Amino acid sequence: MTTPRSSLYQPLERPSSQIRLVEILSQSPEEKVNCKLNTVSLDTKPYYICLSYVWGDPSVTEEILVDDIPTQVTINLARALKHAKKHWINIKRDSGNSFNPSDFRIWADAICINQDDLLEKTAQVQLMTTLYSSAEFALAWLSSTDEGIADALSAFHRLFDALGTRYEANSGNEVPDLDGPDWAGDIIEMINVLASPHNASHFDRNDHVFIADNLEMFALCPFWTRVWIQQEITLAPNVYYACPTMTISHGKLHFMLDSLYVMLTDQQCDLEPSLPKSTVRDLASALNRIYGRLLIRFLAHMPSPHSKFLARMKVLIDTFSGELEATRPVDYVYGLLSLSGLDIVPDYTRAAPDVWLELVTKYLEIFQAERHGMCRAKEFLALHGILHFVQLCGAGLRRDQNLLTWAPVLAPVRSRQLRFPVCKGSRKVYGGLLELQSYPDPRVVDNSLWVTAARVQTVS
Repeated sequence: MTTPRSSLYQPLERPSSQIRLVEILSQSPEEKVNCKLNTVSLDTKPYYICLSYVWGDPSVTEEILVDDIPTQVTINLARALKHAKKHWINIKRDSGNSFNPSDFRIWADAICINQDDLLEKTAQVQLMTTLYSSAEFALAWLSSTDEGIADALSAFHRLFDALGTRYEANSGNEVPDLDGPDWAGDIIEMINVLASPHNASHFDRNDHVFIADNLEMFALCPFWTRVWIQQEITLAPNVYYACPTMTISHGKLHFMLDSLYVMLTDQQCDLEPSLPKSTVRDLASALNRIYGRLLIRFLAHMPSPHSKFLARMKVLIDTFSGELEATRPVDYVYGLLSLSGLDIVPDYTRAAPDVWLELVTKYLEIFQAERHGMCRAKEFLALHGILHFVQLCGAGLRRDQNLLTWAPVLAPVRSRQLRFPVCKGSRKVYGGLLELQSYPDPRVVDNSLWVTAARVQTVS
Protein backbone atom coordinates (compact mmCIF):
# COMPACT_ATOMS: atom_id res chain seq x y z
CA MET A 1 0.00 0.00 0.00
CA THR A 2 0.95 3.70 -0.12
CA THR A 3 1.80 4.15 3.53
CA PRO A 4 0.29 6.99 5.54
CA ARG A 5 2.53 10.01 6.10
CA SER A 6 4.70 9.74 9.18
CA SER A 7 3.22 13.03 10.46
CA LEU A 8 0.04 11.05 11.07
CA TYR A 9 1.59 9.30 14.05
CA GLN A 10 2.59 10.22 17.56
CA PRO A 11 5.40 7.92 18.76
CA LEU A 12 4.36 4.94 20.86
CA GLU A 13 6.14 4.38 24.14
CA ARG A 14 8.92 1.79 23.97
CA PRO A 15 9.09 -0.65 25.52
CA SER A 16 5.37 -0.87 26.24
CA SER A 17 2.17 -2.63 25.21
CA GLN A 18 0.79 0.42 23.46
CA ILE A 19 -1.06 -0.02 20.17
CA ARG A 20 -3.25 2.16 17.98
CA LEU A 21 -6.88 1.33 17.24
CA VAL A 22 -9.06 2.69 14.45
CA GLU A 23 -12.39 4.31 15.33
CA ILE A 24 -14.72 4.55 12.33
CA LEU A 25 -16.52 7.91 12.14
CA SER A 26 -18.22 7.53 8.74
CA GLN A 27 -21.85 6.42 8.98
CA SER A 28 -22.27 4.06 6.01
CA PRO A 29 -20.24 2.02 3.49
CA GLU A 30 -21.27 4.47 0.76
CA GLU A 31 -19.29 7.29 2.39
CA LYS A 32 -15.56 7.91 2.17
CA VAL A 33 -13.89 6.23 5.13
CA ASN A 34 -13.44 8.75 7.93
CA CYS A 35 -11.66 7.48 11.01
CA LYS A 36 -9.35 8.43 13.83
CA LEU A 37 -6.56 6.69 15.69
CA ASN A 38 -6.73 5.99 19.42
CA THR A 39 -3.62 5.00 21.36
CA VAL A 40 -4.32 2.40 24.06
CA SER A 41 -2.36 -0.09 26.13
CA LEU A 42 -3.03 -3.80 25.86
CA ASP A 43 -2.44 -3.92 29.63
CA THR A 44 -5.79 -2.13 30.14
CA LYS A 45 -7.62 -4.84 28.13
CA PRO A 46 -9.28 -2.52 25.59
CA TYR A 47 -12.17 -3.74 23.45
CA TYR A 48 -11.44 -4.23 19.74
CA ILE A 49 -11.45 -6.64 16.83
CA CYS A 50 -8.58 -7.30 14.42
CA LEU A 51 -8.66 -7.09 10.65
CA SER A 52 -6.98 -9.94 8.78
CA TYR A 53 -6.56 -9.12 5.09
CA VAL A 54 -4.31 -8.96 2.05
CA TRP A 55 -2.81 -5.53 1.46
CA GLY A 56 -3.33 -5.70 -2.30
CA ASP A 57 -1.68 -3.81 -5.14
CA PRO A 58 0.18 -0.82 -3.59
CA SER A 59 -0.16 1.14 -6.83
CA VAL A 60 -3.97 1.05 -6.76
CA THR A 61 -5.18 3.15 -3.84
CA GLU A 62 -8.16 5.00 -2.44
CA GLU A 63 -8.20 8.08 -0.24
CA ILE A 64 -9.52 7.87 3.31
CA LEU A 65 -9.42 10.38 6.16
CA VAL A 66 -7.35 9.50 9.20
CA ASP A 67 -7.53 12.15 11.92
CA ASP A 68 -8.74 14.52 9.16
CA ILE A 69 -5.58 13.85 7.14
CA PRO A 70 -6.15 12.54 3.57
CA THR A 71 -4.34 9.21 3.42
CA GLN A 72 -3.88 6.78 0.55
CA VAL A 73 -4.50 3.11 1.33
CA THR A 74 -4.98 0.10 -0.92
CA ILE A 75 -8.43 -0.56 -2.34
CA ASN A 76 -8.75 -3.77 -0.35
CA LEU A 77 -8.11 -2.04 2.97
CA ALA A 78 -10.41 0.87 2.15
CA ARG A 79 -13.27 -1.51 1.29
CA ALA A 80 -12.69 -3.53 4.45
CA LEU A 81 -12.87 -0.40 6.61
CA LYS A 82 -16.08 0.65 4.86
CA HIS A 83 -17.86 -2.59 5.72
CA ALA A 84 -16.19 -3.72 8.97
CA LYS A 85 -18.44 -1.87 11.41
CA LYS A 86 -21.60 -3.01 9.59
CA HIS A 87 -20.49 -6.64 9.83
CA TRP A 88 -19.54 -6.21 13.49
CA ILE A 89 -23.01 -4.83 14.29
CA ASN A 90 -24.70 -7.75 12.51
CA ILE A 91 -22.50 -10.30 14.30
CA LYS A 92 -23.26 -8.71 17.68
CA ARG A 93 -26.99 -8.67 16.93
CA ASP A 94 -26.98 -12.32 15.88
CA SER A 95 -25.19 -13.26 19.12
CA GLY A 96 -28.05 -11.80 21.16
CA ASN A 97 -25.67 -9.83 23.36
CA SER A 98 -26.22 -6.15 24.08
CA PHE A 99 -23.69 -3.73 22.59
CA ASN A 100 -23.04 -0.06 21.98
CA PRO A 101 -22.15 0.79 18.34
CA SER A 102 -19.84 3.55 19.57
CA ASP A 103 -17.61 0.91 21.23
CA PHE A 104 -16.42 -0.40 17.87
CA ARG A 105 -12.64 -0.33 17.41
CA ILE A 106 -10.56 -2.23 14.88
CA TRP A 107 -6.84 -2.92 14.52
CA ALA A 108 -5.43 -2.94 10.98
CA ASP A 109 -1.67 -3.16 10.60
CA ALA A 110 -1.22 -0.84 7.61
CA ILE A 111 -2.81 2.08 9.50
CA CYS A 112 -2.17 1.23 13.14
CA ILE A 113 1.58 0.74 12.64
CA ASN A 114 3.82 3.48 11.29
CA GLN A 115 5.20 1.52 8.35
CA ASP A 116 8.04 4.03 7.90
CA ASP A 117 9.38 3.40 11.43
CA LEU A 118 11.30 0.11 11.44
CA LEU A 119 11.82 0.22 15.20
CA GLU A 120 8.10 0.67 15.84
CA LYS A 121 7.28 -2.07 13.37
CA THR A 122 9.70 -4.40 15.15
CA ALA A 123 8.15 -3.61 18.55
CA GLN A 124 4.58 -4.06 17.29
CA VAL A 125 5.30 -7.42 15.64
CA GLN A 126 6.57 -8.64 19.01
CA LEU A 127 3.07 -7.93 20.39
CA MET A 128 1.23 -9.98 17.76
CA THR A 129 0.47 -12.96 20.00
CA THR A 130 -1.13 -10.80 22.68
CA LEU A 131 -2.72 -8.45 20.17
CA TYR A 132 -4.66 -11.09 18.24
CA SER A 133 -5.46 -13.37 21.17
CA SER A 134 -6.88 -10.39 23.13
CA ALA A 135 -9.25 -9.26 20.35
CA GLU A 136 -12.91 -10.31 20.50
CA PHE A 137 -12.48 -11.83 17.06
CA ALA A 138 -10.64 -11.42 13.78
CA LEU A 139 -12.56 -10.20 10.75
CA ALA A 140 -10.96 -12.11 7.86
CA TRP A 141 -11.51 -9.95 4.78
CA LEU A 142 -11.60 -12.28 1.78
CA SER A 143 -12.18 -9.85 -1.08
CA SER A 144 -12.99 -6.22 -1.84
CA THR A 145 -15.82 -7.39 -4.15
CA ASP A 146 -18.63 -9.91 -3.81
CA GLU A 147 -17.81 -11.65 -7.09
CA GLY A 148 -17.72 -15.40 -6.50
CA ILE A 149 -17.15 -14.99 -2.76
CA ALA A 150 -20.64 -13.84 -1.70
CA ASP A 151 -22.31 -16.67 -3.62
CA ALA A 152 -19.95 -19.17 -2.00
CA LEU A 153 -20.60 -17.89 1.53
CA SER A 154 -24.35 -17.84 0.90
CA ALA A 155 -24.24 -21.43 -0.34
CA PHE A 156 -22.13 -22.49 2.66
CA HIS A 157 -24.87 -21.15 4.95
CA ARG A 158 -27.58 -22.96 2.98
CA LEU A 159 -25.68 -26.24 2.90
CA PHE A 160 -24.87 -25.96 6.61
CA ASP A 161 -28.56 -25.54 7.44
CA ALA A 162 -29.39 -28.61 5.34
CA LEU A 163 -26.66 -30.70 6.97
CA GLY A 164 -27.72 -29.42 10.37
CA THR A 165 -31.23 -30.76 9.79
CA ARG A 166 -29.81 -34.15 8.83
CA TYR A 167 -27.50 -34.12 11.85
CA GLU A 168 -30.46 -33.53 14.18
CA ALA A 169 -32.41 -36.34 12.50
CA ASN A 170 -29.48 -38.78 12.72
CA SER A 171 -28.28 -37.92 16.23
CA GLY A 172 -31.42 -36.76 18.00
CA ASN A 173 -29.47 -33.74 19.24
CA GLU A 174 -29.59 -30.07 18.37
CA VAL A 175 -26.87 -28.66 16.12
CA PRO A 176 -24.01 -27.61 18.43
CA ASP A 177 -22.70 -24.06 18.60
CA LEU A 178 -19.67 -24.19 16.32
CA ASP A 179 -18.66 -20.72 17.50
CA GLY A 180 -18.52 -21.68 21.18
CA PRO A 181 -15.49 -22.58 23.33
CA ASP A 182 -15.76 -26.29 22.38
CA TRP A 183 -16.11 -25.64 18.66
CA ALA A 184 -13.31 -28.03 17.64
CA GLY A 185 -14.83 -30.98 19.48
CA ASP A 186 -18.30 -30.09 18.21
CA ILE A 187 -17.04 -30.16 14.62
CA ILE A 188 -15.66 -33.66 15.18
CA GLU A 189 -19.02 -34.74 16.60
CA MET A 190 -20.95 -33.44 13.59
CA ILE A 191 -18.49 -34.94 11.12
CA ASN A 192 -18.72 -38.35 12.81
CA VAL A 193 -22.51 -38.33 12.61
CA LEU A 194 -22.49 -37.28 8.93
CA ALA A 195 -19.38 -39.24 7.95
CA SER A 196 -18.40 -40.85 4.62
CA PRO A 197 -19.31 -43.11 2.78
CA HIS A 198 -22.77 -41.56 3.08
CA ASN A 199 -21.36 -38.04 2.84
CA ALA A 200 -22.19 -37.58 -0.84
CA SER A 201 -25.86 -38.32 -0.20
CA HIS A 202 -26.09 -35.11 1.83
CA PHE A 203 -25.63 -33.06 -1.35
CA ASP A 204 -28.03 -32.96 -4.30
CA ARG A 205 -27.31 -32.09 -7.94
CA ASN A 206 -27.98 -28.39 -7.36
CA ASP A 207 -25.25 -28.44 -4.75
CA HIS A 208 -22.89 -29.93 -7.33
CA VAL A 209 -23.58 -26.95 -9.59
CA PHE A 210 -22.61 -24.59 -6.75
CA ILE A 211 -19.42 -26.53 -6.17
CA ALA A 212 -18.45 -26.27 -9.83
CA ASP A 213 -19.33 -22.57 -10.12
CA ASN A 214 -18.07 -21.11 -6.85
CA LEU A 215 -15.79 -23.34 -4.86
CA GLU A 216 -12.68 -22.96 -7.01
CA MET A 217 -12.88 -19.16 -7.05
CA PHE A 218 -13.31 -19.19 -3.28
CA ALA A 219 -10.40 -21.58 -2.80
CA LEU A 220 -8.07 -19.59 -5.07
CA CYS A 221 -8.74 -16.30 -3.27
CA PRO A 222 -5.33 -14.60 -2.59
CA PHE A 223 -6.29 -14.27 1.08
CA TRP A 224 -5.37 -17.90 1.73
CA THR A 225 -1.75 -17.54 0.57
CA ARG A 226 -0.70 -14.54 2.69
CA VAL A 227 1.83 -15.64 5.31
CA TRP A 228 0.42 -13.49 8.13
CA ILE A 229 -3.08 -14.96 7.69
CA GLN A 230 -2.14 -18.25 9.35
CA GLN A 231 -1.02 -16.58 12.55
CA GLU A 232 -3.97 -14.20 12.62
CA ILE A 233 -6.75 -16.76 12.15
CA THR A 234 -5.11 -19.16 14.62
CA LEU A 235 -4.44 -16.75 17.49
CA ALA A 236 -7.83 -15.00 17.46
CA PRO A 237 -10.46 -16.44 19.85
CA ASN A 238 -12.92 -16.49 16.97
CA VAL A 239 -12.87 -15.64 13.27
CA TYR A 240 -15.51 -14.36 10.86
CA TYR A 241 -14.77 -14.47 7.13
CA ALA A 242 -16.26 -11.60 5.14
CA CYS A 243 -16.75 -9.87 1.81
CA PRO A 244 -18.81 -6.68 1.32
CA THR A 245 -22.25 -8.27 1.82
CA MET A 246 -21.70 -11.63 3.57
CA THR A 247 -19.99 -13.20 6.58
CA ILE A 248 -19.58 -16.73 7.91
CA SER A 249 -18.10 -17.93 11.18
CA HIS A 250 -14.96 -20.04 11.29
CA GLY A 251 -16.72 -23.05 12.81
CA LYS A 252 -19.33 -23.22 10.05
CA LEU A 253 -16.73 -22.69 7.32
CA HIS A 254 -14.43 -25.38 8.73
CA PHE A 255 -17.28 -27.87 8.95
CA MET A 256 -18.49 -27.14 5.42
CA LEU A 257 -15.04 -27.34 3.84
CA ASP A 258 -14.36 -30.61 5.65
CA SER A 259 -17.68 -32.05 4.42
CA LEU A 260 -17.08 -30.93 0.85
CA TYR A 261 -13.51 -32.25 0.86
CA VAL A 262 -14.68 -35.67 2.09
CA MET A 263 -17.24 -35.77 -0.70
CA LEU A 264 -14.75 -34.74 -3.39
CA THR A 265 -12.15 -37.31 -2.30
CA ASP A 266 -14.57 -40.19 -1.68
CA GLN A 267 -13.56 -42.84 -4.22
CA GLN A 268 -17.07 -44.31 -4.17
CA CYS A 269 -18.72 -40.96 -4.83
CA ASP A 270 -19.70 -40.50 -8.49
CA LEU A 271 -20.51 -36.84 -9.18
CA GLU A 272 -20.77 -37.17 -12.95
CA PRO A 273 -22.23 -35.72 -15.13
CA SER A 274 -22.50 -32.62 -12.90
CA LEU A 275 -18.80 -32.73 -12.05
CA PRO A 276 -16.32 -34.54 -14.33
CA LYS A 277 -13.53 -36.41 -12.55
CA SER A 278 -10.91 -33.90 -13.72
CA THR A 279 -12.92 -31.04 -12.21
CA VAL A 280 -13.33 -32.97 -8.96
CA ARG A 281 -9.56 -33.47 -8.72
CA ASP A 282 -8.87 -29.78 -9.34
CA LEU A 283 -11.46 -28.70 -6.77
CA ALA A 284 -10.13 -31.12 -4.16
CA SER A 285 -6.61 -29.82 -4.70
CA ALA A 286 -7.72 -26.20 -4.38
CA LEU A 287 -9.78 -26.98 -1.30
CA ASN A 288 -6.88 -28.80 0.33
CA ARG A 289 -4.80 -25.61 0.27
CA ILE A 290 -7.41 -23.82 2.38
CA TYR A 291 -7.97 -26.78 4.64
CA GLY A 292 -4.28 -26.80 5.52
CA ARG A 293 -4.68 -23.27 6.91
CA LEU A 294 -7.80 -24.16 8.90
CA LEU A 295 -6.28 -27.40 10.20
CA ILE A 296 -3.55 -25.54 12.09
CA ARG A 297 -6.16 -23.45 13.94
CA PHE A 298 -8.14 -26.63 14.63
CA LEU A 299 -5.13 -28.47 16.09
CA ALA A 300 -3.94 -25.45 18.08
CA HIS A 301 -7.35 -25.09 19.76
CA MET A 302 -7.69 -28.78 20.69
CA PRO A 303 -6.92 -29.54 24.37
CA SER A 304 -4.59 -32.43 23.54
CA PRO A 305 -0.83 -31.63 23.85
CA HIS A 306 -0.26 -33.94 20.89
CA SER A 307 -2.59 -31.85 18.73
CA LYS A 308 -0.80 -28.65 19.73
CA PHE A 309 2.53 -30.31 18.92
CA LEU A 310 1.30 -31.29 15.45
CA ALA A 311 0.08 -27.74 14.86
CA ARG A 312 3.50 -26.37 15.74
CA MET A 313 5.33 -28.87 13.56
CA LYS A 314 3.01 -28.19 10.61
CA VAL A 315 3.74 -24.47 10.94
CA LEU A 316 7.47 -25.19 10.82
CA ILE A 317 7.02 -27.29 7.68
CA ASP A 318 4.81 -24.63 6.09
CA THR A 319 7.52 -22.04 6.73
CA PHE A 320 9.62 -23.83 4.09
CA SER A 321 6.71 -24.86 1.84
CA GLY A 322 6.85 -22.07 -0.73
CA GLU A 323 3.04 -21.98 -0.75
CA LEU A 324 2.77 -18.73 1.22
CA GLU A 325 3.52 -15.18 0.12
CA ALA A 326 4.86 -12.11 1.90
CA THR A 327 5.62 -8.52 0.91
CA ARG A 328 8.89 -8.46 2.87
CA PRO A 329 11.28 -11.43 2.73
CA VAL A 330 11.77 -11.49 6.53
CA ASP A 331 8.02 -11.93 7.02
CA TYR A 332 8.27 -15.56 5.92
CA VAL A 333 9.81 -15.98 9.37
CA TYR A 334 8.18 -13.21 11.41
CA GLY A 335 4.70 -13.91 10.02
CA LEU A 336 4.61 -17.37 11.62
CA LEU A 337 6.74 -16.71 14.70
CA SER A 338 3.88 -16.69 17.21
CA LEU A 339 2.93 -20.21 16.09
CA SER A 340 6.34 -21.77 15.39
CA GLY A 341 7.65 -21.12 18.89
CA LEU A 342 11.15 -20.38 17.60
CA ASP A 343 13.30 -18.20 19.84
CA ILE A 344 13.74 -15.41 17.29
CA VAL A 345 13.20 -11.73 18.04
CA PRO A 346 11.64 -9.80 15.12
CA ASP A 347 13.97 -7.09 13.87
CA TYR A 348 13.19 -5.27 10.61
CA THR A 349 16.64 -3.71 10.48
CA ARG A 350 18.23 -7.12 9.75
CA ALA A 351 18.91 -8.48 6.27
CA ALA A 352 16.71 -11.35 5.10
CA PRO A 353 19.57 -13.88 4.64
CA ASP A 354 20.63 -13.37 8.27
CA VAL A 355 17.08 -13.98 9.47
CA TRP A 356 16.72 -17.09 7.31
CA LEU A 357 20.02 -18.46 8.63
CA GLU A 358 18.83 -17.96 12.21
CA LEU A 359 15.56 -19.67 11.28
CA VAL A 360 17.36 -22.85 10.20
CA THR A 361 19.61 -22.81 13.27
CA LYS A 362 16.68 -22.47 15.68
CA TYR A 363 14.59 -24.95 13.71
CA LEU A 364 17.25 -27.66 13.97
CA GLU A 365 17.65 -27.01 17.69
CA ILE A 366 13.94 -27.23 18.48
CA PHE A 367 13.32 -30.21 16.22
CA GLN A 368 16.15 -32.15 17.82
CA ALA A 369 14.83 -31.35 21.29
CA GLU A 370 11.37 -32.60 20.34
CA ARG A 371 12.69 -35.67 18.54
CA HIS A 372 14.86 -36.84 21.42
CA GLY A 373 12.40 -35.86 24.11
CA MET A 374 9.16 -37.31 22.69
CA CYS A 375 8.45 -40.31 20.49
CA ARG A 376 5.58 -38.42 18.83
CA ALA A 377 8.11 -36.62 16.63
CA LYS A 378 9.34 -39.86 15.06
CA GLU A 379 6.35 -40.23 12.76
CA PHE A 380 6.62 -36.58 11.78
CA LEU A 381 10.32 -37.00 11.03
CA ALA A 382 9.58 -40.04 8.88
CA LEU A 383 7.15 -38.03 6.78
CA HIS A 384 9.17 -34.87 6.29
CA GLY A 385 12.79 -35.38 7.30
CA ILE A 386 14.79 -32.89 9.29
CA LEU A 387 16.67 -31.56 6.24
CA HIS A 388 13.69 -30.87 3.99
CA PHE A 389 14.61 -27.17 3.89
CA VAL A 390 17.63 -28.00 1.71
CA GLN A 391 15.29 -28.22 -1.30
CA LEU A 392 14.92 -24.43 -1.01
CA CYS A 393 18.65 -23.73 -0.98
CA GLY A 394 20.09 -20.65 -2.66
CA ALA A 395 22.69 -22.55 -4.70
CA GLY A 396 22.42 -22.59 -8.46
CA LEU A 397 22.43 -20.21 -11.38
CA ARG A 398 21.50 -17.25 -9.23
CA ARG A 399 22.80 -16.74 -5.71
CA ASP A 400 19.93 -14.83 -4.08
CA GLN A 401 21.22 -12.05 -1.80
CA ASN A 402 24.60 -13.78 -1.32
CA LEU A 403 23.09 -16.66 0.60
CA LEU A 404 25.12 -19.62 1.72
CA THR A 405 24.80 -22.49 -0.74
CA TRP A 406 22.74 -24.63 1.66
CA ALA A 407 20.60 -21.90 3.23
CA PRO A 408 16.94 -21.63 2.15
CA VAL A 409 15.50 -18.94 -0.10
CA LEU A 410 12.04 -18.26 1.28
CA ALA A 411 9.81 -17.18 -1.59
CA PRO A 412 6.78 -18.52 -3.47
CA VAL A 413 7.58 -21.66 -5.47
CA ARG A 414 6.73 -20.02 -8.79
CA SER A 415 9.44 -17.37 -8.29
CA ARG A 416 12.26 -19.86 -7.75
CA GLN A 417 14.61 -20.82 -10.54
CA LEU A 418 15.66 -24.11 -8.99
CA ARG A 419 14.00 -26.56 -6.65
CA PHE A 420 15.74 -29.71 -5.48
CA PRO A 421 13.34 -32.49 -4.46
CA VAL A 422 14.15 -34.17 -1.16
CA CYS A 423 12.88 -37.72 -0.87
CA LYS A 424 10.33 -38.59 1.78
CA GLY A 425 9.80 -41.91 3.43
CA SER A 426 10.67 -44.01 6.40
CA ARG A 427 14.39 -43.15 6.41
CA LYS A 428 15.23 -46.83 6.61
CA VAL A 429 18.98 -46.33 6.32
CA TYR A 430 19.08 -43.68 9.00
CA GLY A 431 16.83 -45.68 11.29
CA GLY A 432 18.62 -48.97 10.75
CA LEU A 433 22.28 -48.04 11.17
CA LEU A 434 23.34 -47.78 14.80
CA GLU A 435 26.50 -46.03 13.66
CA LEU A 436 24.45 -43.11 12.33
CA GLN A 437 22.18 -42.97 15.34
CA SER A 438 25.11 -42.45 17.67
CA TYR A 439 26.42 -39.44 15.74
CA PRO A 440 25.26 -35.85 16.27
CA ASP A 441 22.15 -34.54 14.55
CA PRO A 442 22.46 -31.96 11.75
CA ARG A 443 23.56 -28.60 13.14
CA VAL A 444 24.80 -25.19 12.07
CA VAL A 445 28.30 -24.20 13.18
CA ASP A 446 30.01 -21.03 11.95
CA ASN A 447 27.64 -20.67 8.98
CA SER A 448 28.26 -24.27 7.91
CA LEU A 449 25.68 -27.07 7.94
CA TRP A 450 27.12 -30.24 9.43
CA VAL A 451 25.36 -33.49 8.54
CA THR A 452 26.18 -37.06 9.55
CA ALA A 453 26.59 -39.46 6.63
CA ALA A 454 27.63 -43.05 6.00
CA ARG A 455 30.04 -44.13 3.29
CA VAL A 456 28.15 -46.80 1.41
CA GLN A 457 30.65 -47.62 -1.31
CA THR A 458 34.02 -46.50 -2.57
CA VAL A 459 34.37 -46.18 -6.34
CA SER A 460 37.92 -46.33 -7.62
